[in-house]
Order: sequence, then C-alpha cells, then structure tokens
Amino acid sequence: MMNYQIRIKGHLDPFWQDWLAGLQIAYEPDGTTLLTGPLPDQAALFGVLLKISRLGLILLSLEAHKAAETQEYRIGDANHPDTTSSKPTELNNLEENNLPCKHE
Repeated sequence: MMNYQIRIKGHLDPFWQDWLAGLQIAYEPDGTTLLTGPLPDQAALFGVLLKISRLGLILLSLEAHKAAETQEYRIGDANHPDTTSSKPTELNNLEENNLPCKHE
C-alpha cells in the first residue's frame, strides 16, 4: 500500500473527505489543501484524481511514499516551494495517462 500526499489549490470543505477515499484534509497556510493517507492501489489513486478533476479543483502536486521506504516521487508544479527533484514513476504526468487536469 502506498501513502499519498495530494496538494490542491484552495481550501476544500471537510464534507468531501469520505467521498475522497477517506484521505485526511489539512489546510496549509499558503491557501492550499493537502489530502493525505493510504490508498490500496493505482485504481484508487486514479479514482481520487478523477474526483478532484470533476470538482474543478486545481492539482498542484502529488507525492507517493512506500511505507517501508523513504524514496519519494512527485508529480506536479516544479515551481511549487515544496517540490524536490522528480524521479520516474509509472505516472510520468497526468496528461500521458489521459487524466483530465486543470492548468492555470
């Protein structure tokens, strides 16, 4: 199982927590929302990303962490202050995987 951190623009109402696979919702001081928690597989991740898109939210970054490893993968805005160097994953970017996403 992988743990994910998904950063979106704006503050998301806690009402959506159950609908977003139970990911924890935390508000960041920079005006973003951080969704965190485990997801069982990539299908669950794609489901959450699709729901984010359908809500019209702007995806800023996505981090995946294996529980037993400290290796980190990031997808998102390279200019975001919390972004480090990216490493290749099966999800090179959202457009390559036909996931709709909004761009500013």
